[in-house]
Amino acid sequence: IAVENEEPLFRCVDGKVAAGPTPKPNTAKVAVKVIDVNDPPVFKKGVEKIYRNENGNPGDVLLIPDIRDEDSDVNKL
Repeated sequence: IAVENEEPLFRCVDGKVAAGPTPKPNTAKVAVKVIDVNDPPVFKKGVEKIYRNENGNPGDVLLIPDIRDEDSDVNKL
């Protein structure tokens, strides 16, 4: 899983763009729990682009992917 800004990162000093190295990107841990390990679900799209304002509330659902799993009830995925 990867996330990047629409615009490149830059530094500001006193409200103005400052020269120098760009800030290091932050990282976050993401936990994915797979229950059905014998035949994993198949995502219909390999890549999903999601645009979100950075001031959104923590815990908001960003995407419910379109998936299928041949050996499971799709309503429980």
